[in-house]
Amino acid sequence: MVGPARKREAVRHVEEVLEVSERRACGVIVQPRATQRYRGKQRGKDAALVVELRRISDVVFADDLGNVFVRCCGDVPPAGGCLLKPL
Repeated sequence: MVGPARKREAVRHVEEVLEVSERRACGVIVQPRATQRYRGKQRGKDAALVVELRRISDVVFADDLGNVFVRCCGDVPPAGGCLLKPL
């Protein structure tokens, strides 16, 4: 099985070598044109935000009922487990 990125390359190659349209090249390669035109998103600009959200999620969390709690134990939980207090 070939992934979408490799198929994109193949479609471009067929377009150039056989001098056909993108539509015809996609038909030959069996690549949906929407997938051919897809451009991935840059992930680097949100890296700092992701790190901060993960840090917060280690401390603050919600239970199944939507109650929000804060872990009071830090890195090392006490013998009975982490203490939780409502936020």
